[in-house]
Amino acid sequence: MPVEIFEAPDEHERTDAMNNRERFRRIMNYEPVDRLPVLAVEPFETMAIKRWQREGLPGDIHPVDFLGMSRLVHIPLSFDPIPAFERQVVSEDSEYVVETTNMGALVRLF
Repeated sequence: MPVEIFEAPDEHERTDAMNNRERFRRIMNYEPVDRLPVLAVEPFETMAIKRWQREGLPGDIHPVDFLGMSRLVHIPLSFDPIPAFERQVVSEDSEYVVETTNMGALVRLF
């Protein structure tokens, strides 16, 4: 189902613009939003930021804020089982080592 975007006036004229949280929640519920999030998924190169500053980017503002982009928040999550399986060597010979991993898999290593 495509995300519906309703027409809104210029961002500088808006007083009822959605914040990032509202926008995210509405997208997740397939509801209309004022605009789609614009994210920088890779860090900006230091050389690029320095060039942009020479070209007019204020030195005290981050490019994400200057460009009106949405912030991408990194939350470190582990997808390992809790508690993790104990690593154990099941067997070992001159060619292979067979062990259980922290995910509970039985693997044969060379």
